[in-house]
Amino acid sequence: MKQKIKKKTYLTSRSEVQNLDLLENNLCEISLDWITVNGIFHAEQFINKLHDNNWALQDELDGHPIKFGLKRINSNGELLEPHNIATLIRNKGKNKKQGNWRLETSNHIESSKEKQEILAVIRLFDDAHITRLDIAIDYINFANAGMHYRFYKPNVKQYWIKERNGTIGTIYCGSSGSTVQYRYYDKLKERNAKKARIPPNIKSWERLEVKLRGKNTLNWLAETKKALVYFKCPDKVKLDDEKITTKAMLEYLINHPERLNNKDLSKGTLAKYRKLLKQNKGLDNRLALIAMNKLDKKAESLRQEINSFLNDNELKEVS
Repeated sequence: MKQKIKKKTYLTSRSEVQNLDLLENNLCEISLDWITVNGIFHAEQFINKLHDNNWALQDELDGHPIKFGLKRINSNGELLEPHNIATLIRNKGKNKKQGNWRLETSNHIESSKEKQEILAVIRLFDDAHITRLDIAIDYINFANAGMHYRFYKPNVKQYWIKERNGTIGTIYCGSSGSTVQYRYYDKLKERNAKKARIPPNIKSWERLEVKLRGKNTLNWLAETKKALVYFKCPDKVKLDDEKITTKAMLEYLINHPERLNNKDLSKGTLAKYRKLLKQNKGLDNRLALIAMNKLDKKAESLRQEINSFLNDNELKEVS
């Protein structure tokens, strides 16, 4: 008699769940960090189903449910933490009467049971589709830590958030409402601020996040690789063989990547220095190459995990 094979529930291999206790330097981890699934959902019809899967009603409007939260509950029915594992929200605007809802999770899922409680709701959606998807690239205990990397992406606005001591805490590349946005920040400092568990062997932890919306979620792999192409660190030693005028301009642009736009430079000048920066003149892209190699190895498992949120449908890459 053949043994029945249990179908795998795809869970992200998140650093904070599995890998932080490893005594390892130069650890690069890539994971699915956030996912939003939209669809038509009839909440009142499935109240009992939601309750059976630990979804708690959190908000109503005119007696109708508009928000549920998935809770982490132990075998004795005790609430383990106050924060939602996932949230189910009725969308506002023109589609609200048609039952347009979204399920979103920052993917702090710790068991197959929790994943199944999320999938149980998505299976009740009509026209389930992903509208937001974030990929996180974590750099833990790297020798050159210190928020030294920048985004060298022409004609895209950047926002820098500095700490009180003047150091860079977070860099955003692209606006919050755009379909593609990059974020680079000190994850260790963030966890310290939230008083989260941090194993003593973690000395540094920086994260690059790629946030995708709309049709760009279909191209999550290509867009993540594109983000890594722009992710570089100044290395002025590489400028020693350049002409003094070229060297001066490159040093300025390396220190001020936000100036890589047609407003500050002519089209021809921008093209010239964009080409030089693409060739990594004065720049170090070693962390990006490490992540690129890791991404290639993990792409299939990430693809399967993303598709698992869509039941039998697949989120396919656009060629």
